[in-house]
Amino acid sequence: MKVSLLTPNIERRLNTLININDRKGMHTELKSPTITISREYGCEAYPLANALKVKLDKATGNDWQIFDKELIKKISSDKHLSENFLSHIGDSSRFMDFMASFSKGGRTHSEAYQMMTEYIMKVAMQGNAIIVGRGAALSTQELENCHHFRIEAPFTARVESIAKRLNLSYDEAKDKVVNSQTEREKFIKDFYGKDIGDIKYYNAIFNGEKMDVEMMADIICTLIENKKELALAA
Repeated sequence: MKVSLLTPNIERRLNTLININDRKGMHTELKSPTITISREYGCEAYPLANALKVKLDKATGNDWQIFDKELIKKISSDKHLSENFLSHIGDSSRFMDFMASFSKGGRTHSEAYQMMTEYIMKVAMQGNAIIVGRGAALSTQELENCHHFRIEAPFTARVESIAKRLNLSYDEAKDKVVNSQTEREKFIKDFYGKDIGDIKYYNAIFNGEKMDVEMMADIICTLIENKKELALAA
């Protein structure tokens, strides 16, 4: 595996964050905002993250970073864990934990997720970050600079979306949505003891079937700007 799997900008940013010592009184040190995007299985969060980046880069004059697959690549490189393993944390975890036990230095899903959570916390504290999925809405809930948003949609819409994206039959997509949503929610529930779909953890929840990404991105920017946390570009 290559030493660096990230673009230079993200690589420098993460290396700085990972080397930061644990802070005391971190609430008083937080500056720039961080946005987390959660979604029901079958909803797409990456288009929203990309739309947000464009708007926030322009509005603030700063370079906002999206942390999703790049975060997994960085953790994989640092911790010598499979990217596939990290990408599927929460999916059929008992079986994968059983298989991991046969490999030298094998990690369970919970152990790997704990590592991921530590990276997410440090990224979130730095600000100017958009973190997609990975339970970030729960792990960063106590950070005052974090704003949390979730995308949901009717079951049928999510099934049709998965069928189209993965080239599956409706019935195959239906089973995948049900099983994947159940497994991931159970994993998060077991890890945090919380329901990631609970409205109390979010600034807003969007209906992905009725709202396009530009509309959602505009609302998010307005909500954060109204809290006077965006340093707008001149």
